[in-house]
Amino acid sequence: MISKLLGLGNKFLKKFEEQVDCEQPIYFSVDLDHKELKTVWLFGDESQIGLNYSENKTILTSRDKKTKSFKSDQKLKDLIERQIQEKILTSFERAKELIHLFPNIQNPDDGERKGEEWLKVTNHVLKESLKKASSEEHLSINAKIFMGVRPGHQDYNIRLQCYNLDYSLTFLENGKIYLSVYDDKNFERGHSKEPSYSGEFYNNRPLILDEFIKLIFEVFKKSEFKIFD
Repeated sequence: MISKLLGLGNKFLKKFEEQVDCEQPIYFSVDLDHKELKTVWLFGDESQIGLNYSENKTILTSRDKKTKSFKSDQKLKDLIERQIQEKILTSFERAKELIHLFPNIQNPDDGERKGEEWLKVTNHVLKESLKKASSEEHLSINAKIFMGVRPGHQDYNIRLQCYNLDYSLTFLENGKIYLSVYDDKNFERGHSKEPSYSGEFYNNRPLILDEFIKLIFEVFKKSEFKIFD
């Protein structure tokens, strides 16, 4: 546990640890930037927890907005990675539960099949880019992940921004999931105003979600932070 690692007598760490373990956030983000990691967890009462890790310093922000910094080391990095892994896995389980609320699945129609194939091809290209970045020192992996119910919205959402691609997977109230993918190739994030692909899925929702889960796993496997190894 964090308090045991960094000092049993530290009241801030003990309280922070209790806040980390008390509940699943309704929405959280993870920002990977080469050797730096930032994550923010938003709770139902609008309070939040923050973890910022860099090679030299780790900054923790508690739900009462108090902030402390500590010297980074491998053990602390491992602990933070495990905490993030737990939150991501719980969010994936929530996504699966939402699909199981609507179990009447038939054979996918042509549009669903084409959308699934498009996603697989796009993911393959991105995975190859991640593989190259992880093997060459002058390249780095940068990605942002958002999971949960966004403030001001009602639908559960999983979003991944990696390099030029911006994926958004939304679980609709009618049981369908809506996928949109923006491609900002050769431009800054947000340049593209129309998605390269958008479509709804019902009969092959488990396969679409599985593709999304495998892609997020691959991002972390190839990054500096081995949350999924």
